[in-house]
Amino acid sequence: MLYQMRLSLPDKPGTLGSVATSISHVPAGIVTLRVVEHDGDYAVDELVVRAEGASPEALRDAAQAIPGVVVECVRRVASEPDPLAALLLADRLGRGIGPPTQSLVEGLPDALPCAWAIAFDVQDELTLVAASPDAPVPGLLDTPWLPLDGARRLHFGEWMPQRWRMSRFELAAVPLGSPTTFIVVGRWPGMRFRPSELRQLDILAGMALRAPRSTFEAPVATG
Repeated sequence: MLYQMRLSLPDKPGTLGSVATSISHVPAGIVTLRVVEHDGDYAVDELVVRAEGASPEALRDAAQAIPGVVVECVRRVASEPDPLAALLLADRLGRGIGPPTQSLVEGLPDALPCAWAIAFDVQDELTLVAASPDAPVPGLLDTPWLPLDGARRLHFGEWMPQRWRMSRFELAAVPLGSPTTFIVVGRWPGMRFRPSELRQLDILAGMALRAPRSTFEAPVATG
């Protein structure tokens, strides 16, 4: 079984090696590693580990046995993430393959990574423009955080649809060319969006806006 782990740890030599040694006793081994961000004091790393018969709790406890390590999220995944997913999405947008907004929301789950992405417009009423295959039904959605001047985290609150609150999604949003058009992306509980990921979201949204448009993108009313 494969598990994705996101953890923050002291940004000093030997800490990640200590984590690897600790989880090896679960037993589990690191398959891939991605550095999400670091500031000289702490780093945020994303690991995919292979652990046959181990529980998420055992992996969390093993990693947090190292002083200063905090595990934000442990979840089971079906396959290793593609390290080139963001570049592949950028290439698709740059070459104008498919409707840009649809290409963007379909590609964001692998690129960031996140669980889902939905594009909305609220010029007159809430309208769904495009959605990734696994996106949840929006339901009643308020937008007290509009207008957006760039990608930002969205904090948990009553503005969220009830199902989103129940799922405890971590959320972020990015504007898409106008004050009333935006994309909301959601990911798993505890895996909050970091500044480097928000910057990536801004860049990819900008590429979608500049992408050649050979196909008309008609909004779909949410009803």
